[in-house]
Order: sequence, then structure tokens, then C-alpha cells
Amino acid sequence: DLEEKSIALAGKLLEMVKKAKPGQGRKMAQAVLDSGVAWKKMQEIIKAQGGKANIDSEEVTIGAYKHYVNSSRSGKIVFTNNKGIGDLARILGAPMEKVAGLYLNKQLGDLVKKGERLFTLYAQNEERLQLAIAALKKIQIFTIK
Repeated sequence: DLEEKSIALAGKLLEMVKKAKPGQGRKMAQAVLDSGVAWKKMQEIIKAQGGKANIDSEEVTIGAYKHYVNSSRSGKIVFTNNKGIGDLARILGAPMEKVAGLYLNKQLGDLVKKGERLFTLYAQNEERLQLAIAALKKIQIFTIK
């Protein structure tokens, strides 16, 4: 889903800046991804930010402290609060604490049942995790109808 959205957005941007003809941006973005050019650029960005440019996704670890957030009702996810996701990630310690963040178990458009896992919070320490859990009283990540 993230790949699809990223390709669509990149395609639109390529068309807007006239790097691709109208209707051809998505195809161009897909080609850049498939060719490995996008990965090489990502590695350059990681290196420029002081990270390990040749990292493998299998090497990425998650926080020792976690909390599952389950659905309080059944229905369909009709909205995802991206700002809220960012806010929670920062409360958990991201991006400075590399093991902190959220894992979305569900996404926009998914049908969920009451009690089903929506997302998981990860933190390096209990204090950050408790702050994020408290913030959930004011931050709603998904709207379910």
C-alpha cells in the first residue's frame, strides 16, 4: 500500500514539475523504483544523515517496550490521522531513538472487528511508552464507522 501511494505521489510530482508528460509520471516513477535508482538515492540520504547506508530491513530492531491498541468497535476504517501518527512517534522517541515508533496493523479501508489489533506502539523505555498511551486519550489514529 505504501509503495502504491508513493509511486502515485511521485508520478504526480514528476508531471507537475514537467519531468514527465501528463499521464506518464506514474510509469516513470515505477521505472525509477524498479531500476534501483530510488534505492541508491535513499542510501545517499541515509549516509548524509549519518546512518548506515547499506542497512538491510531485517537488521532494524524494535523497542523493548510495546503496547497493543485494539479496536473498541467493529466497522470500516474511514480515516487515518497521519499527523497523530507523527505526534505519537515523536512522543515514543522517534526519530532520535531508532527503536521507537508505531506499527500499523490495519490501514484505511480495512474492515475490523471489536477487539482486533489496530496498531502497536514501540518504545525504548517504559516512560516514553506510558506518555504515548496517555496521549492516546487525545489522539485518535483511526476513525472507524
